[in-house]
Amino acid sequence: MDSLFSLMCAELPYGAAALLLRLTIGLGLLPYGIEKYRTRDSADKFPAVFFFNSKQSFYASLLVESLSSLCLIFGFLTRLAAFAGLCNMCVAVSMNLKWKSGVQQIMPAIILALGMFSIILVGAGPISLDYLLLGK
Repeated sequence: MDSLFSLMCAELPYGAAALLLRLTIGLGLLPYGIEKYRTRDSADKFPAVFFFNSKQSFYASLLVESLSSLCLIFGFLTRLAAFAGLCNMCVAVSMNLKWKSGVQQIMPAIILALGMFSIILVGAGPISLDYLLLGK
């Protein structure tokens, strides 16, 4: 039993699990950023959020979804990228609740938000640029 626990806490399984979590959430978020990039013409129809107008909200969301997903995939500035993505997904959930969208519309944002919260707790892991550059 003691050897099983030490195997579970070893660096390799932790690093592989952190990598898998980062890749899953990063690759899950990337299509939303790509979709926004391809539909830039509809920026005027995007909802205004907080103190941003609709175009500013659209481009802020595009930037966060694209950059944070790439940072998560490569493990660069991981916790900062996950926090930015978490904030973006919380806004997406709140806007969908405001519009009374169905559960099917809100569920991907909730899953991504929970994954980003998990990444904030777990960190980048040893298989990441953060670990390579900072040793953390």
